Amino acid sequence: MIVSYYPYMLVNAAVLRKELEKGLGREVFLRFDPQRVPTNPKANMYRYLFKNGEYYFSVYTHNEYSFAQKYWDYANEVSISSRPEVTKDTWGVHNHISLEELLASKDYINFVENKETISSWMLHLREKYNKEQKAWPEHTTYRHAQQCRQDADIVRLNDALYLAELIEEYNQKTGKYPFQRKYQQDLYVNILSKGQERYLSEIGYFDPDSESKHLLADDFKKEIERGLGRKIALVFDPEPLPWAKRFCYVYRITPEGRYSLAVPFSEKLSFTVGFSTGGLLVITNITEKSNEFTLKDLKSNADFNGYRRKGFQRGDQFKPIVEKRPWKRFEM
Repeated sequence: MIVSYYPYMLVNAAVLRKELEKGLGREVFLRFDPQRVPTNPKANMYRYLFKNGEYYFSVYTHNEYSFAQKYWDYANEVSISSRPEVTKDTWGVHNHISLEELLASKDYINFVENKETISSWMLHLREKYNKEQKAWPEHTTYRHAQQCRQDADIVRLNDALYLAELIEEYNQKTGKYPFQRKYQQDLYVNILSKGQERYLSEIGYFDPDSESKHLLADDFKKEIERGLGRKIALVFDPEPLPWAKRFCYVYRITPEGRYSLAVPFSEKLSFTVGFSTGGLLVITNITEKSNEFTLKDLKSNADFNGYRRKGFQRGDQFKPIVEKRPWKRFEM
């Protein structure tokens, strides 16, 4: 939890807890956002702000609700205020609500009644896959979390190069790209580990009504091996349990033969397109938009090569991850 907000004085959650305990005369246990690693520097935190005898308390959500306001393209804010009628002038933001109004809101009541069991269920799932999550480096501060995300981006860049090399090698040996001309609609392959696949399936991230054809990593691996005539090792996003569907590698092939390999990043880089809370690297055989690259052009991009060869900020924790990568032989 972060208390207050720039340009005001900042204090941490421990200070707020002590102040509450002093006023209430009893022990207080603060609650923090259940998401272990924030997907964005601002979203996924709780915030209390006090000014001129008034306060507001805000919680960010990823979905839209009638009792929340749109805050960024990728986040909404539930803002509880002591005096909602004056908050616009005081804080410069809209749609604050009093605690009484929120608790009386029919939409909020329906949300709590319908989502309570789902929230418990999702926490159970994360516990269920906790063994796989342990492969992810631990951290104790936001700075550590940010370093982990940036180090993971270095892994993702090298993963992207490795997968694109396999796809192009397949094309050189077979004269087509994986799964080209096999389907009459666009084909998507979600390149996920077994744990990532189970987790995203159980929380309902795959759309069963999609008009596109979807395959999974095993299908992709078998097709690549068939074309190359040898065994290969696939790579997956280094974060064992993705917080969102976007944290997976996606291969797409159209009936016309245009392929794309999309790899998400925690931040927008010069060679990525803006995407959700970060950036998206798109490697393709036919570029249609700016910041899409053929493999040849990407390999000659100075920013790309410079970033993927950066040293790890938390190298002691990422070394085990890199050592298991088939591209560890690449020049770093």
